[in-house]
Amino acid sequence: ESDSGVRLCNYAEYLSINSPSHEVQIIENTSWSCAHGIERWRSDCGCATGGHPEWNQGWRAPLRESLDWLREGLARIYEEHAPRLLKDPWSARNKYIDVILERTDNTKDIFFRNNAVKSLNSEERVAALKLLEMQRNAMLMYTSCGWFFEDISGIETVQILRYAARAIELAGQVSGQWFEDEFLERLREAKSNIEELGNGADIYRRSVKPSRADLKRATVHVAISSFFEEYPEDTEVYCYRVKTEDYQKLRHEDTEIAIGRLHVTSLITEETETLVFAALQLGAYDYNCAVTDYTDGREYKKIKKEILSGFSRGDLAGILKSTERFFGPERYTIKDLFKDEQQRLLDVIIKDNIEEIEKNFEGVYEKNSFLMGMLEEFGHRIPGVLMMATEIALKREIQQAIQSRRVDTERVSFLLREMKRWHIKLDLKWLEMFLRRRFEEEMRRFSEAPDFEHLERVNELLSVVFLMPVQVNLWTAQNIYYDMLMSVYQDMLKCEETGENDARVKDIREWIEGFLHLGQRLFFNIEEITRF
Repeated sequence: ESDSGVRLCNYAEYLSINSPSHEVQIIENTSWSCAHGIERWRSDCGCATGGHPEWNQGWRAPLRESLDWLREGLARIYEEHAPRLLKDPWSARNKYIDVILERTDNTKDIFFRNNAVKSLNSEERVAALKLLEMQRNAMLMYTSCGWFFEDISGIETVQILRYAARAIELAGQVSGQWFEDEFLERLREAKSNIEELGNGADIYRRSVKPSRADLKRATVHVAISSFFEEYPEDTEVYCYRVKTEDYQKLRHEDTEIAIGRLHVTSLITEETETLVFAALQLGAYDYNCAVTDYTDGREYKKIKKEILSGFSRGDLAGILKSTERFFGPERYTIKDLFKDEQQRLLDVIIKDNIEEIEKNFEGVYEKNSFLMGMLEEFGHRIPGVLMMATEIALKREIQQAIQSRRVDTERVSFLLREMKRWHIKLDLKWLEMFLRRRFEEEMRRFSEAPDFEHLERVNELLSVVFLMPVQVNLWTAQNIYYDMLMSVYQDMLKCEETGENDARVKDIREWIEGFLHLGQRLFFNIEEITRF
């Protein structure tokens, strides 16, 4: 990047510029990572990463056999159902890559225009897309890394089982044939090296089935997450388009209820459905959601009126009974959110709780700081619980001090002295990263608004950086300064030279002086800068 004679490019660009000079022939049944040919992907050949030499890979053969069996079943379904929709089913499967690479309505229309036996209606398009996605997942379930590592419980193998699960699901929807039971029976032969994890069937039930996503789960996701996030009327949630046709939320103290009607469409298969949900939040952590198919407006109004009336009366038991009567017994919770959103919600919950706990520790520290000083003076042992409270409180306070808009250098110095006094050690790796990011953030603000106030803030924060018992990497901040040197600083020099208003020129000179002083503190050679 620093060499002006070099331009970065990706490998695809390189290949487009430089045509192949040689053609090679790959020898069948060979690979770069298995001394036994391709046995690593179908047998216990001994090739693994070496992390657990005592383990075996006896699970590979039954896993491969299970997937081969499933693949044959999926192929039969494809050959049975695809010909009524696609001219050449296997050729269409290969050409489907165009849709995968660009999932737009236009790309799909072109694909079907070229490959469908006729102009397909919406129901037929959904069926064709499900068959093609079934075949796509049938290929994905042979992803190399699924066999590469030591155990069937690894994330790579779990992922190829998820592809298999999706293919099974789509096959069942299109044909009514469900392969899952026999597939699981075959997976039972694939034993994990970790005894408590059982076999492939156990891992499938534990790690694969809960990850399945469909239109109902997308509805659950929107329903529960709507308690802490507002959705526009028409939005995309991962690979689903969600249109809110009706939504109402009520709150009483720490309990909330949301009820609504959503029109949900899969952006992958174009399958669409209108669904009704009722979601209840009890306290900070207990989320409960029910979903059912939308039948008609009269039934929906009845559901909505009865459940919301019960909530207004504070009749929680009545709400639960009404929900079961209208929606059935199945319930969804936080665990049914899509993984990223689930993690985000849990992070919010954890953060709120930790903040409350840390505030309590601050109170303990403030209340007992005099007592601790007295115990120290008398040479008496300070109770561990007080030391723990002090450590948490001081670390929290120093973090807040650095994050504040205007950093109080004296306050930070006092906190550092207190930490030294009580022999509290900071995590230096965390501290370096925290300070570096905070200072870079302040430098960016200064570059966007290069005024005296931001210059002062940068200098104050830099003073704190130099106070800390760790050397902070200033490389990015120095680059920001250099960019300002080449732009803002040059403009200021021109203004100084052409300025007519004495007061304005004086301000500019003060800014230039302050800016150069900052450069000196950032280890720039100011003499060279001014000469330049």
